[in-house]
Amino acid sequence: MLGINRSISFSCGSEEIRDRLGNLLAPRTPWGPWGEEIERAASRTGRHGGLTRLIMLQHPRPDGLDGHIQADVRPASDDLSALIVDVNNHFSVGNPQEIIGCVAALDILREKWAASMESAERIVDGIMATVEGLE
Repeated sequence: MLGINRSISFSCGSEEIRDRLGNLLAPRTPWGPWGEEIERAASRTGRHGGLTRLIMLQHPRPDGLDGHIQADVRPASDDLSALIVDVNNHFSVGNPQEIIGCVAALDILREKWAASMESAERIVDGIMATVEGLE
């Protein structure tokens, strides 16, 4: 197995916009009474809950190789206006009992590095475009 990972952090401009994106990605309404309680807590205390992590998975890979692409979105812990998106391009190189050495993994790394970096940027660009629409 091989993973090409990229982590991108960006500011949403404000904590309010970051929270609006979080509520768009993971609305509180489907959570029923508990979601309502989360909403009420924000108005009472100024503190609130909401989205802390969202993982999206694309399987099969669009390039036909065995594996998947996974994006993990979460708030930054050190900046209330920022998000972090971790993108994992995961490749299954082959049956571990049949693979000897790392040539197959190195070939994938060499052939898919640039496309994996571009794929991560496209994923983050989509989220950033949504943030711009919330401003």
